[in-house]
Amino acid sequence: MFISKRLLLIIGILVVVVMLAAGIGLAYAFSALGQQSATNANISATVTASALASPTPGNGQRRVTGVIKSLDNQSFVLAANQGKRMITVEVDAQTKYVRRGKSASFSDLQPGETVVVLGTYDASSKTMTATRVTMASSTSTPTPSPTAAP
Repeated sequence: MFISKRLLLIIGILVVVVMLAAGIGLAYAFSALGQQSATNANISATVTASALASPTPGNGQRRVTGVIKSLDNQSFVLAANQGKRMITVEVDAQTKYVRRGKSASFSDLQPGETVVVLGTYDASSKTMTATRVTMASSTSTPTPSPTAAP
């Protein structure tokens, strides 16, 4: 039983078209998955969830993660979005401070420290009124101990 060359050519072209469509579909699916994974990796590389667990924003509040650039009397400047955006965070007597799940205070904040701020954001003035500031757990670097020479 012979199959004509014309039929073989048509079957070959159909196989190539189906494989091409499947390849494009898989490439698109992996591309979208890769972008989502890269976004999640950037977030988790910047701040670990266990170190900065904070409640979900509600009632028009926003959550911003960043590094403290400078401290003032009742405010601080926060570098968010990997330093691409500066936000002035204002605090008041009702602002709650948390470090490692325990209560803290404004005086515990330090420049260079990563924090998650929950509060209301005013885009026109680029200021945020904080209701809660969650500080990263401080990781101290071990101090080398002197060793005796043998």
